[in-house]
Amino acid sequence: MIPLSQITDFLEEWAPLETAADWDNVGLQIGHKDTLVHSVLLSIDVDSAVLNTLSRHPSNLVITHHPLFFKPLKRIQTASDIGKILKTFLLKGIQLYSMHTNLDAAVDGVNDCLVRHYGFDPSGQDTVAGAFGKIITGPNLSFFELKKRLPCQILGNKAPKSIQKLAFCCGSGHGLLQQCFEKEVDCIITGEISYHDEVFCEMNGITVIALGHKESELFILDKIKEKLESQFPTLRITLSTGQALYKHH
Repeated sequence: MIPLSQITDFLEEWAPLETAADWDNVGLQIGHKDTLVHSVLLSIDVDSAVLNTLSRHPSNLVITHHPLFFKPLKRIQTASDIGKILKTFLLKGIQLYSMHTNLDAAVDGVNDCLVRHYGFDPSGQDTVAGAFGKIITGPNLSFFELKKRLPCQILGNKAPKSIQKLAFCCGSGHGLLQQCFEKEVDCIITGEISYHDEVFCEMNGITVIALGHKESELFILDKIKEKLESQFPTLRITLSTGQALYKHH
């Protein structure tokens, strides 16, 4: 078994906590750093699939991309979603650790995994909003090839004449659209945008390839597993039920 502190130290070398956005809540969410970890469960969220997986394959550490806690809790009722989660984690001694925007921005992080899935090298590329988004410059950017790579919706400018600059932003692309416009990006591949974002993109000639929020981030689970296995070969690591990954091309 491995002390939790060794695992979190390793993960924080990869995705330092201080690189997370100001509004974010990353790091150890539930548990104690001295806990001895025998197995790890990976998931994008803590959801019903995680609880079901834990009931069949007990793990005492869950690592997620999305944090469980964003707003202060006013009450804990065990019939509610958060109540069920807390009851399970506390009674069974399960630790919860989350890497969110710090992992989005990390080298080999969420954005880099998404960029690589589309066949591009993320290193040395122009960035948007710090390192939370990346821009690939043409000329060999085929809209037809891009839109058929993964199931998606086409939003904004739905019939681009050409793509010279392509931006990537896993999860929500909302906060990057103005900078994408200023940098003359033709197309952005992201998880989701709002209705008003879609209007903005349509008016400004930006095509949006929307994959779905979670779907744009699933690739990172494979990378977390790979890195943990390389550092801690005796650690049992599994993926939550329902977190099937797209095969890398």
